[in-house]
Amino acid sequence: MRKADQPLRQANPWRAIGVMAASALMATVVSAAPSAAPSTAAPVERWSNPGTWGGNKPGPGANVLIPRGKRVLLDEDTAALAGLTIEGELAFVPEGRIELQADYVMIHAGGALRAGSASRPVTGSATITLRGANVDQDIDGMGTRGILLMNGTLDLHGTPPRVPWTRLAAHAAAGSKRLTLDRAVDWKAGDQIVVAPTEWYPNPNAPQDEQDAWALTERLKLASVNAAELTTTRALGQFHWGRMQYATDKGMRLTPGRFTKPHPDAVDELDERAEVGNLSRNIVIQAPNDELWRNTGFGAHVMVMDRASAVQIDGVEFRRVGQAGRVGRYPMHWHLLSYDAAGNELGDAAGHVIRNSTIWDSRQRCIVIHGSNGIQVRNNICYDIRGHGIFLEDAVERRNVITGNLVLKVRSPSDALALSQHERRDNGCGASAGYWLTNPDNTVRHNAVADAQGNGFWLSYPRRPVKQNINVPIRPNNLPHGAFENNASRANGNAGLMLECAMIDDAGNLELLSYAPTIDGSEYDYTNGVRFTLKGITTAKNRGGYVNRTITPDYLQWAAADNIGRAFSGSVHIGSTLQRSLIVGRSLNNRQAYPADVGPQLGVASYHSQMDIAQNTFVGFDNRGYLLTSNGWDSSSGAFGTDDYYVRAVEKGFWRNPGNRLLQADPGYRALPPHLQPGYTAASNNNWTLAGAIWDPQGYWGAAGRYSVLDVPFLATAGCVPLTSTVPAGIANGLSCPGPYYGVGGFELNRGLPGATQPYLFMETIEATRLDAADQEIGRWRVEQGYTSTFLGNMRHFAAVKGGSYVLRFPSFPEAGSTKEAPRWVSMTIDNLLGKADSMMLAVHYSGAVTPSRVVVSTNPDYAVLGVDTRALSPAASRAEVAAGAGDRYWRDVAADLLWVKLTRLGLDAPWIGVEPGSDADLYRAYRLRIEP
Repeated sequence: MRKADQPLRQANPWRAIGVMAASALMATVVSAAPSAAPSTAAPVERWSNPGTWGGNKPGPGANVLIPRGKRVLLDEDTAALAGLTIEGELAFVPEGRIELQADYVMIHAGGALRAGSASRPVTGSATITLRGANVDQDIDGMGTRGILLMNGTLDLHGTPPRVPWTRLAAHAAAGSKRLTLDRAVDWKAGDQIVVAPTEWYPNPNAPQDEQDAWALTERLKLASVNAAELTTTRALGQFHWGRMQYATDKGMRLTPGRFTKPHPDAVDELDERAEVGNLSRNIVIQAPNDELWRNTGFGAHVMVMDRASAVQIDGVEFRRVGQAGRVGRYPMHWHLLSYDAAGNELGDAAGHVIRNSTIWDSRQRCIVIHGSNGIQVRNNICYDIRGHGIFLEDAVERRNVITGNLVLKVRSPSDALALSQHERRDNGCGASAGYWLTNPDNTVRHNAVADAQGNGFWLSYPRRPVKQNINVPIRPNNLPHGAFENNASRANGNAGLMLECAMIDDAGNLELLSYAPTIDGSEYDYTNGVRFTLKGITTAKNRGGYVNRTITPDYLQWAAADNIGRAFSGSVHIGSTLQRSLIVGRSLNNRQAYPADVGPQLGVASYHSQMDIAQNTFVGFDNRGYLLTSNGWDSSSGAFGTDDYYVRAVEKGFWRNPGNRLLQADPGYRALPPHLQPGYTAASNNNWTLAGAIWDPQGYWGAAGRYSVLDVPFLATAGCVPLTSTVPAGIANGLSCPGPYYGVGGFELNRGLPGATQPYLFMETIEATRLDAADQEIGRWRVEQGYTSTFLGNMRHFAAVKGGSYVLRFPSFPEAGSTKEAPRWVSMTIDNLLGKADSMMLAVHYSGAVTPSRVVVSTNPDYAVLGVDTRALSPAASRAEVAAGAGDRYWRDVAADLLWVKLTRLGLDAPWIGVEPGSDADLYRAYRLRIEP
């Protein structure tokens, strides 16, 4: 038996009939009588007329062929056929109530199956029940219980509701039978509807069978409809939020109020209203509700092959569909239309569309586009789906239009039935998603998803195509992004939107890969990158808002609210932006208590200020302290994350975060580095540090221009005041201090000598002691060796205050196996020491047994030329001489293995003329101190 993911040959109708006849044993092969005229002029004959069939209508178990040139009107229910092969044309009578029953329907050789037309849709009902019972039957590699197209036309036009789905306009209480929609609808009594949840997904780590049983999305039957007012036959089981929310100067409100926007185009509305969709259509494709369906999930499917095929599906209901655990057997499936086996592009599947349709109760995905370009997926509803919902398969699918769709209730299949690792619940990145999108070159607009076990939208762009399209010469991870706008994701078990975790193989295993679009789709090399925009996105009530790993995105006009943990998190490159968005911690939709087993709510984690955060509104973020995670991470809370500032000792990136409004929102808990957390020991495997001081030029934490620092003696200075905090009282753990603070880091020891440390991978213990005027210790900053650290072991630095005096030692550093000798070659960076009045005294751990040949400071990392960018220091007779000087002297305390310098900006200003304002070079103006033997 050929599997569906193997190359398929042109279908042979007689082979198909032969297979069916053999399996049916006594089945009869019935062919419609040949037409006297060619197909373009052939008369239309009725199925009910025995003459159409040469005198005997097809009976139960018959294999039926409608040959070329034959046009048959289906005007009565068929018998339960063994198979139906269409080379001519079969059309449902548009006004009747007709059911076609067959094990399978094969449409090929130019044949067509029609029900209605765009100008004359079906007004009665047309039902296609696919009954194939032999699960091993394989009709030309396309299985059975399917409508199978190979150079065929499927043209189905029902009479869908004018509004396939919309949202509530008022709250719907548990126990109520009334729903008020935000617009009038033409739905009817007896229609099946679905109502989306508006609370958090309960627990994505619960047993799978427990999650399968959750009725978060409610399916109900309509008793009556009066414009926008619906009455259901049974009561709602849970509350559904149904009101718009508006940002005002006094916080979130249910009616618009006075609001001073940070930008005229800034978002001020939050829509968390439940979606309500109508599942009922008057054309139905289904499997029977038999034991094969109930016990094994063997449902109906539609498979489209050959670019000569044509598909127009409008207003069709698919139910009891998808075949669990079977490759290629999905409710609606376009298969390899746009590429050949060598990877050559054949062209788009122009005109192929599914719209205004519903697919529900599927045991294997919803809509699958595989190796096909140019498909239109518009205004459909997917509900109660196993595996990903709307699915792009091999990462070559491009120029598809996915717009106006609603996906509800997505669950992972059992491990035994999962076709890909990324659909399993244990894939490490989220479980089955509402939308699984593997190529950025598509248009995705105005879609919604709720109640997915995994991510709402999962943008997974791999380095190269996979499976049958591995030879297509494109790099999905580097293609420019198409339009991704006005999509909404709510109440999902993982992130509302994830741009991370890309496929690496045919099995669907994943890697943490940064999406790096380039001008021409070639490999990213820092010179060819191109920006991309995700605009108008709503993420609400998810277990995680947005997770991204990418290069230079622009996130514009988002609404993110009520997400568990972080609203925005991940990894970007410098110059990325988040602008004009509304970011809400707890909105008015707050009936549930916040879960106790997860980290506190956080607005934006900027990945050490790679993300510029400007002109946004933050509402309802409390300083809730932190939850120490299992890996020892001190997760932050509030509007701005301070737990990812580990690259530098002094963080100044808030210069690029102007114009944000904080309403009833704390700017953020001052996260503690591991060595300052309660219970820390020197034996920890979590040895790294965070920035000691964060510049606050906008005045989010205190007076503008001051520094937010950790509340420890090592960093405190005259004029510091405690950081103000919202509830609960006593959480504030930082100080707002006048500064400035200087960053000391970037250490390297013994270059070219035994025991040398690696550049940028310095892991040795550092211990900085701050001294007062009498050389008494004020405070100490110690970061233990990072060789055994779980991660970030090379992040070690300390912040120093203006005019301070410090002793820096490397206690763990050995030379040639000795623990007694100090370093003989030392290099380090100094950040943010900007003005002529700025200075600090620093004693550097350096071997007293070695006389240095050079002690230099330089803005040139190569130390090539003394003068404009490099200054050599001269020996001094005493430490006091160094302290009294301008920064051009050093003194050796031989007995203590220390070398004292006074760090100043003397002579190092010229190279900074012309730097880009606000760039890192401008903000930090780092230089390097080097001591050479």
